[in-house]
Amino acid sequence: MATRYGAVMSPRLAVVVLLALTLAAGCKGGGDDATDAAPSGAQTNLAAALQRAKDALARGDVVEAVALGQAIVEEHPADLDGRLVLASAYLVQGKPDKALQQANLALTIDEKPAAVWVTKAAALAALGETEQAIEAAKRAIERDPGNVGALTNLSGLYGQKEDWVAQAEVLEKLIAIDEGHFAARLELAKNWLARGNVPAAETAAKEVVSRDPRNAAAQRLLAAIAFEREDYEGALERAKFALTAAPDDEPTRQVLEASFYILVTAEMRCAHGERPWEEADVEKVLEKFRRFGLTGVTSFYELDATYMASEDARARIARAMDGICPGKGAGEPAPGGGGDAAP
Repeated sequence: MATRYGAVMSPRLAVVVLLALTLAAGCKGGGDDATDAAPSGAQTNLAAALQRAKDALARGDVVEAVALGQAIVEEHPADLDGRLVLASAYLVQGKPDKALQQANLALTIDEKPAAVWVTKAAALAALGETEQAIEAAKRAIERDPGNVGALTNLSGLYGQKEDWVAQAEVLEKLIAIDEGHFAARLELAKNWLARGNVPAAETAAKEVVSRDPRNAAAQRLLAAIAFEREDYEGALERAKFALTAAPDDEPTRQVLEASFYILVTAEMRCAHGERPWEEADVEKVLEKFRRFGLTGVTSFYELDATYMASEDARARIARAMDGICPGKGAGEPAPGGGGDAAP
């Protein structure tokens, strides 16, 4: 009955984070010789075209953003912003090969801005070129040590490699830049968990919840940790919070259902022995769990059909019974049985 604590940032997610930060940064174009003088009509038109492309991307109209970006680079082939906007649009469109081409062209215009390297790193990450993406992200950080997009992507890339120590260093930098960076704090909690330090993971996740009680991802992680510790009431409480913020979160619902099933079954067996049970007796035990939303006898028996065959579930029920009615859970499988039908 293995729970899922959550994966490290995927290449796709890293791309989206990069996009938001790059567009917000607003790099200066390289090839149109921007100066401190008043902008010419051509420069004004270019700026307006760039803004339209960025706005299209921001509202999710990727087709329009690509078309506008293509028009910009055709008319202004040496404009750095145009290349970066078009690369970002291609990334969101799911065409990382074309995004990489635009990033490389941007580098021929000006390789100094960090945003160019961040864009290239994101394209390489989306193409699965992890090592090259890491090098590009490092080049971005050399130019701008506080570049949140580059650090975020580098953290995700190290996570993919399961280089937990390197990832933790990057995450600590992100948190130092912004103490309210909940995503980085949550990734750090997952990092601790991957290294087997459950107390540190729990502390980090609780820090997120203390600042943002409705953070569904942090509550889900805490629910999963509570489940693994066999604190099923704690898992139910955390899962309930998470589902309030994210009702369609299936992994959290699985933790909720499994915890509910284990507690109800343990109490029923302690009070009434083995099946069959009277429906009224089941209803009485279910009453105490009403606030979690899984209360009906039908709902319970649906879960029973899912989990009853799991050796791990039976072992957990036996240990839960030992906490309610010591000795009555004896004879069940030893901890660590290999059932798969659980969160």
